[in-house]
Amino acid sequence: MRYLSLLSLLLILLVSACAKNRAPLQKDIVPPQHLAFDAPGWLWELPAGGYVIGITYADNFYSDGAVDFARDFAAVSLSRNHSSYIVDKEIVLSLAMQEEIDWAKISFNVVVSSDIGFLYRASAGLKMIDSYEINGYLIGLFGFIDGSVKPEKLSMNSTNIPDWSASHSVYTNGKTLYSVASSHQASLMDAWNMAQELALRQIAQYRLQNVVAVVRATNDIMQRNIAIETVTRSQNVYLDKSFIAPFKQDNIVSYKVFLQLKSVK
Repeated sequence: MRYLSLLSLLLILLVSACAKNRAPLQKDIVPPQHLAFDAPGWLWELPAGGYVIGITYADNFYSDGAVDFARDFAAVSLSRNHSSYIVDKEIVLSLAMQEEIDWAKISFNVVVSSDIGFLYRASAGLKMIDSYEINGYLIGLFGFIDGSVKPEKLSMNSTNIPDWSASHSVYTNGKTLYSVASSHQASLMDAWNMAQELALRQIAQYRLQNVVAVVRATNDIMQRNIAIETVTRSQNVYLDKSFIAPFKQDNIVSYKVFLQLKSVK
């Protein structure tokens, strides 16, 4: 009997071990589906003149409220570009004294605006030039003066991403500085905001690197102070181009937003 009990126990342990070592069933991974996103020409490339994009959830019952929310989104976006980052002078001097700098670890205080008055004026003064609804979102083109734009729409899709969006970095062309960044988020507004913040940080880092090089190269106090002022006082940045690529996976739609910002070099 004792032998049979031990044999039964051994069989139970072997079965348990096999069950534990058995590879768990894996759920088939469904690749994301590439969705089309029809967009007017002004979303692909903004007209000259300081226009800005406003985005909110479309509200068919309170359309005026949706327009106001989109205007506020546009005002915040414009305000961040107007006064996009703050760099302490002490940081510049400290970096200039370091032999090697890990730029990936340098942080920048990107703010909504250091000029709250500008934010309020933008919220009150921006006018909707054109708008359309797609996938439950209201997207509008805003500016400070009335105008008109062509209404034709082209399809954005992750399979036809434009060449400009591939750089994900800062580059210059003549006297213009460009910054390209992207972000993939569940919400279109979150993806847009994060892509804008990343693009602004790239501009801040580019300018800071240049200023640190100038400070290192001269002992002239006047030249140092002039160089430092160029980075501590933010220059205006403008939204140049955008591209939106929607994806659908497990019945959940997400958005990857590419933005190109531009500024004076």
